Amino acid sequence: LPKEAELVVAARRKTTDQNPIDADDHAEEADVDAAGRFVLQNLVPGEYDVSVRVVLNPDAPAIQRQVRQASEHVTVTSGGTAEVVVVLDLSKRSDKN
Repeated sequence: LPKEAELVVAARRKTTDQNPIDADDHAEEADVDAAGRFVLQNLVPGEYDVSVRVVLNPDAPAIQRQVRQASEHVTVTSGGTAEVVVVLDLSKRSDKN
């Protein structure tokens, strides 16, 4: 990644009929280290979409920013640790800027 790139990782809890919460109210973000690793702590058990979003040129005008994103599904259990690998293809432009 370019050194000026901005990288954000977020986990959004999925809603279900048994759990009709607003997913946006249950989003957690994490910092990413130099090796691309991140830890999201204290998530309640459930189903989550973990997304990675990178802005390759954050200082450019909004319309010219190069944004890439990818996501993966993960299940979090009580007292457990869940690992997820999200592959971010920098060659593909995202529709969401």
